[in-house]
Amino acid sequence: MSEFIGGGYFFEMLNALASLMIAYGVFFFLYFSKRRERREKVEYATRFIQKWNEPAFFHITARIFNNRNIEFLHGLEPQFYEEFRVKNKEGFDDIVTILNFIEEMAQAIESNLADEYTLRKYFQQSLVDTFKILEPFVHVTREKNTT
Repeated sequence: MSEFIGGGYFFEMLNALASLMIAYGVFFFLYFSKRRERREKVEYATRFIQKWNEPAFFHITARIFNNRNIEFLHGLEPQFYEEFRVKNKEGFDDIVTILNFIEEMAQAIESNLADEYTLRKYFQQSLVDTFKILEPFVHVTREKNTT
């Protein structure tokens, strides 16, 4: 009878050990899957950084962000919007390209595909400055699209 009690204790210990091993396995699975998820988000965010630094994209920003164009964008009136869109197609397309890039980045963050911390660390000041420059254009575009 004493052997039976000792045997039960042994099986209880095995059960406890098995449960502990399962919990340990689950912990490590979650830990490493979170690390993999973070790495994938950082890699996705890095694509935006690479695109921003491509020569073609650099030339787009250089064309838009010179003093003459900044002054023009800050003074853009709704009555001149259509003329700007038609007569300066390249400039208009450049602005739309940058705004689409920003929107794409925001959607990637919102849908949890890209790492917000990485993008914020790299782009925060640039995006704030870019929006300050393009804000009048955005407002006029919204106004034109709602009428």
